[in-house]
Amino acid sequence: MHRLAKLSLANRSVVALITVIIAVFGFVSLGSLKQELIPSIETPQAAIVTTYIGASPEVIDKQVSQPIDTAVRALDGLVSSTTTSRSNISIVRVEFDYGTSTAKVTEKINAALASVALPADAKARVLSGSFDTVPIIVLGVSADSGDNEALEKVFADIARAEFSGISGVREVAVSGVVEKRVNLKFNQSVLAANGMSSQSVVSALQANGFVIPAGTIDDGKGTISVEVGTPVNSLADFKNLPLIGSKTTVSTPTTGFPTSGFPTGSIPGGITIPTSPTVSTSVSALRVSDVATVTYDKSPVTSISRVNGKATLSLSITKTQDANTVAVSHAVQDKLDDFKKKLGAVTIVTVFDQAPFVEKSLENLATEGTLGLAF
Repeated sequence: MHRLAKLSLANRSVVALITVIIAVFGFVSLGSLKQELIPSIETPQAAIVTTYIGASPEVIDKQVSQPIDTAVRALDGLVSSTTTSRSNISIVRVEFDYGTSTAKVTEKINAALASVALPADAKARVLSGSFDTVPIIVLGVSADSGDNEALEKVFADIARAEFSGISGVREVAVSGVVEKRVNLKFNQSVLAANGMSSQSVVSALQANGFVIPAGTIDDGKGTISVEVGTPVNSLADFKNLPLIGSKTTVSTPTTGFPTSGFPTGSIPGGITIPTSPTVSTSVSALRVSDVATVTYDKSPVTSISRVNGKATLSLSITKTQDANTVAVSHAVQDKLDDFKKKLGAVTIVTVFDQAPFVEKSLENLATEGTLGLAF
């Protein structure tokens, strides 16, 4: 230390120049650092959640959990796997070698699931993630008129079109939207009378309502594309979809004929011989509305969003792993005015934003560093 101090005092100008250079490089590198509230941490783990409604734990284990577990255990880098089988649901948890990215984990599991033959009604999902899945900004949007139902029709499309193009944005998620669906309440007696079941209606829906290319027609003026089929654009079109059934009619047998005219003693008196019933089958043409009550109602509510006690539509934006939290947040804020103009008379409230916390932390760090450099 004595020699180092003596060398520094003997070369004051060189030491001062080196100090200035280091300080300059420090400030330059500080500006290029990623500004994060939560560090990007990825865990090489995932869960495969499969729903199979109506199946017992034994069936879930044999037909779902075991085939999936066998497939994932053949993957490279797998550390461990555990399975849990319950009524209606299977959960397979897997862990890979440390350092395996979340994207790689998801890719490997999806490749393994592609080779598994699950029951037709079983639906599998892969759940994996990291701290990057935490939204960097959450917005609450409500109509000034209080009619959020009219706002819902355009909210999701406008939001994704406005913010998905920002560099560093990975996902734009919308919640609080009440969706609608078509409900069918079948008349089982009508279905049975026409030799149909609910599956007959499903097959009819799959076979109708599509426009299919049927070729082209060429003439001296040009080429005309030919299409067949009619799209289903309204509830009335849906109700009028055709169904083909078969109706079976059984005629009542006659009581027979008297025994007179037969040789005496061959048939006891008073006994008649009935004739065979007649069975006939005819084709019946029906519509969906003939076999079911069709309604267009709201889907069951899966999420409710409120800000300050007022019903709102929620907008959550997450970033990519290598994106800068502060830069993405500022880019979103810059687009809010255009977003509000496209939606109309709405109120937008910032529910959560990581950027102010990051900027405050960096401000405190810069202040402490400057004071340390000065004194």
